[in-house]
Amino acid sequence: MTASGVVIAALFFFLSQAKPVPGISAEKPTNSIFATSVIVSLLGQFVVHFTCLLAVLYTCEKYVSSDDFSLTPDGKFQPNVINSSIFLLSALMQVNNFVINYRGHPFTQSITENTMLWRSVQVLYSLLLIVAGGQFEPINDLLQMAPFPSPQFQAYLLGILIFNFAACYGVEKWSQKLEV
Repeated sequence: MTASGVVIAALFFFLSQAKPVPGISAEKPTNSIFATSVIVSLLGQFVVHFTCLLAVLYTCEKYVSSDDFSLTPDGKFQPNVINSSIFLLSALMQVNNFVINYRGHPFTQSITENTMLWRSVQVLYSLLLIVAGGQFEPINDLLQMAPFPSPQFQAYLLGILIFNFAACYGVEKWSQKLEV
């Protein structure tokens, strides 16, 4: 979680480095943070995130017994399938929030022009996929990730991670059409 906090702080810093476009846009920004498009996007992305969290939790419960000592809230941290999967999903959701909700043009440079932010999210997505796939064991050990029970579980988890991005992206693009 400490690593996650540092990464999020860095992403906020890179986000703040976005430069404005040279000219004034003919398009006006939304009048309020309570605009219909903003509320629909926020609620839609919340539903997607919550659904993915429930799907991961439901799937993981099959692999951890209820009397497992690693589930003790006040005990010493022990990696298990649940906390490892939820960590991956929550980290992905945070990165998705930066990527999907970044507006860019016509007011500031696009995400691909904000080089530090763009490179950072590319590295983070790659790292999350490597961790979820279990291809590089030292990273999983450093992050205290439990081994995943089967290749089918890993494929399902990767599917949820991809679905989370795609569905949130779709919600944001659809809600932007409500800004007319």
